Amino acid sequence: MRNFRGSDDHIIQRRATFQKLAAEGPQIRKIPGNDEILVRSYTPRRPTQSGSAAAYPVFVDYHGDGYTFGDIETGDDNFRLLSARNGLAVLNVDYRLAPRYLFPKGFEDAYGVLRWVTKNAPSFAGDMNKGFLVGGVSAGGNFAGALANVALDEGLQPPITRLLLSIPCCLMPQAFHLLPQYKDERLDPIRDNALLFAKLLREQSNAETKIDLYDDLPHGFWRFQKLPAAQRWHIDIYEGTKFLLEGGKGGFHVNGTENGLNEYLSAF
Repeated sequence: MRNFRGSDDHIIQRRATFQKLAAEGPQIRKIPGNDEILVRSYTPRRPTQSGSAAAYPVFVDYHGDGYTFGDIETGDDNFRLLSARNGLAVLNVDYRLAPRYLFPKGFEDAYGVLRWVTKNAPSFAGDMNKGFLVGGVSAGGNFAGALANVALDEGLQPPITRLLLSIPCCLMPQAFHLLPQYKDERLDPIRDNALLFAKLLREQSNAETKIDLYDDLPHGFWRFQKLPAAQRWHIDIYEGTKFLLEGGKGGFHVNGTENGLNEYLSAF
């Protein structure tokens, strides 16, 4: 650096340019409830023409890791990208974990945060009128799907507009007895249940659905960041979120290379 030739102004300008690409530093807060729950919010850095504070569609996410692990650190890198790239006010939710806290404690926490969001979204730059997305990974995807059903039954307002689920656990209670057959499965033992869930949403609820399928990969494969499929997953999450924010128009979409996927789905 001793022989560096350049102006301070040039460095400051470049630094400001890079900072604009990132989401605001995440804010941690406590949500009141049976046991104060931690949430972490992410907000894009996007100036408005009027100079007033910007407001963004809301995305509430629940982490995975089998209801026994994980916290608001889980998925931090992805939420930063989602907030910045898709223009979202993201809320990453902590919840009580088993075995110390058995069902329905964690689920009650998850729904309590959802209710809090409907009344407090502006506190983290959220605008429910622009979109109310709920999602999760694996166990968190299970929570998100179940929360959507409970919210619909209870008439939660504003209503959830879209779901963004990654490798969700969607096993029907009638199929629990099949689980021992999956104990030695090398790939993703709950994938087919998620495909069936998407099919039921499309056929019974007339929901616009988009599926991204990754062949021959294990559950949660994107944690291996050097895999080409992991890099593709980040792109697909961006595109999938965009699809949801734009109203999910275009019908039933499947991205993947598995032969005969549509025939496979129609066989259920």
